[in-house]
Amino acid sequence: MTENNNQWDDTKYVIDGKLIRVDHKRWEDAQTFEKECWINSVHLGDDWNFWWREKFDKYNSVENHFEQKEIDILEVGCGPFTNVRLIESIVNYKKVVCSDPLMPTYIKLPCWINSNSHRLGFELHNDQLENLRYANESFDLLICINVLDHVQDVDRCFHEMKRVLKKNGLIVFGQDLTDWIKRDDPNPNKDQDQGHPIRINEEYCYENLKDMKSLLNKVVESRNKNAHYGCLVYIGEKV
Repeated sequence: MTENNNQWDDTKYVIDGKLIRVDHKRWEDAQTFEKECWINSVHLGDDWNFWWREKFDKYNSVENHFEQKEIDILEVGCGPFTNVRLIESIVNYKKVVCSDPLMPTYIKLPCWINSNSHRLGFELHNDQLENLRYANESFDLLICINVLDHVQDVDRCFHEMKRVLKKNGLIVFGQDLTDWIKRDDPNPNKDQDQGHPIRINEEYCYENLKDMKSLLNKVVESRNKNAHYGCLVYIGEKV
């Protein structure tokens, strides 16, 4: 699935080494690639959800923040395993929503069935993150882990996530960091990636999260040094 990479001219989107938005067709191509990867990799075990849990200190700050409060939870770009299944046991919740454009594919995969089928109360939607269906301030906890390299417009995604988050709610945000300048790779043509068109760094993420109160914030060593130079681990409160 890599022989046609040259058909994408991602250089036209790059600004200061970052790539924060692409056109809809480019996004659709990335989604098709992701869908095919999961369909062809159904034999694989959990990818990186447990790794992320450890980097988030087992979500202790989430548990401490909400204590015994009943909360509404949204995970965007949840993928076929979900991170919320590793969080919902440490909080009291009224509602859990899992949203991903590829949800119709994921719910048919063995990894989804094995990981989530017993949680029949989860609401499932296939919204594009740039256009969430939910009203303003609908959720107490929003989870977005390793999603933004798959989207069409990162600015719009940040706007939507903060829009649907309640005041004093928390965002659990993790992201691979991939811009070309920080990777000492100034030529985007050398690093086309059909499934991950977006390339951002931690400074860009901080700029979009500057109106949040940070509870946990660190850049950790990359899970895959050939693909990204580090991973941002962040939990913030909407003030």
